[in-house]
Amino acid sequence: GVMMNKPTVTRDGVWLFPCAVWSPEQIKPSQEHPELAHEVGSNLYVSLDEGRTIAFLGGANVPDRACDEHMVVERADGSLLMFVRTHYGIGEAVSVDGGRTFTATARRIPGPGSRFFLRRLASGRLLFINHVNPEGPQKRANLTVMLSEDDGKTFIGGLMLDARDSVSYPDGTQDETGRIDITYDF
Repeated sequence: GVMMNKPTVTRDGVWLFPCAVWSPEQIKPSQEHPELAHEVGSNLYVSLDEGRTIAFLGGANVPDRACDEHMVVERADGSLLMFVRTHYGIGEAVSVDGGRTFTATARRIPGPGSRFFLRRLASGRLLFINHVNPEGPQKRANLTVMLSEDDGKTFIGGLMLDARDSVSYPDGTQDETGRIDITYDF
């Protein structure tokens, strides 16, 4: 599989790795590796021993996905929220069984079909970085930071990081003092 994003550690100490096995239209894994055919999708692999061993857990098959580049966060109720890169922007799936199965929702977050960033902050809010293009063609411009106070149901604010075209692949981290560092490509 392909892993483009950081793992998530749940409150129980479980490590979740977002790895994708691409569809046959993308790289034909069912022909090259028939043993992976059942793993095509936006998957989670799990480690219960801080990365010493890793095993397939489950995954989502969000319609119209493209390159996956999925990210997952644990919600307050213990469910897992997964955002997945799609041709129309970002798709969503939810797991209520610890990541073994996911149900794709009807929610579609607009965007240019590019990588985004989703992570829980120390405050409990979710930090979400995406391209916001309210009008015109969807392009990799207007990279914007938003927050969620309701576990990803809605996002508020809109701190513009970079309005230029051709900005992409945001990533971030928060240090022990609360400082948030964000990087992206141009």
